[in-house]
Amino acid sequence: MIQYSKCFLIVQLNPQVEPNARKIEEHRRKYERLRKERELKKAELERKQQAEAQVSVFFFFFLTFVLIIALLVFIGRKNI
Repeated sequence: MIQYSKCFLIVQLNPQVEPNARKIEEHRRKYERLRKERELKKAELERKQQAEAQVSVFFFFFLTFVLIIALLVFIGRKNI
């Protein structure tokens, strides 16, 4: 079964409304495209934030490890 858009059916009934029907279709397509772009940007931003969060957690544990090692070295030298 062939699916026609509402605007196509309206144009078939009254050819004088064709310009307006085309504008309506173009408007609908434009905002559908913008919605998809917005969703893609949002997904990309979420991926970026997640990656940054992982890096910051790694950096936090790395610095903690380095500080513990530095304290152990300092304490070891102090006892000598």
